[in-house]
Amino acid sequence: MKVLIVEDTDVKLEQLISFFTANYNADITQAKSFKNGSSEIKNGEFDIIILDMSMPTYDISEGDRGGGLRHFAGRDLLSKISRKGNTPVIVITRFDVLGPEDNKISLAEYDKRLTKEFSNNYRGYVFYDEASTSIWMNRLKNLIGKSGVK
Repeated sequence: MKVLIVEDTDVKLEQLISFFTANYNADITQAKSFKNGSSEIKNGEFDIIILDMSMPTYDISEGDRGGGLRHFAGRDLLSKISRKGNTPVIVITRFDVLGPEDNKISLAEYDKRLTKEFSNNYRGYVFYDEASTSIWMNRLKNLIGKSGVK
């Protein structure tokens, strides 16, 4: 299974890599920003893509904050993925409300929008909680199973 994980939080990224390593014969590619995620999507072929919803524009490095925070970067990447093909996508987020202060939306409402707009790719979301590892991992495993990816 070729997996792309687009995630900027190190702890969450490490847990996702551990999850795929422990449960699947996974070849994992990772990206930590919108820009790098876009590049991987454009140039690579994946069986499944795991997306964070909010991330910096560029990779964060020492002395650089990664450009502005893109609150809906995952949605923008989903748009790129949908133009390329039918790769299954699962969103993983630790926020139940998304967006900037003047444009907030609940995760449940956003899920409905993504389902409607990207029905060929979007398979659902996982609410990530570092303290409830088994809950989010079980949800992720369930969504991967429903996606038909092995």
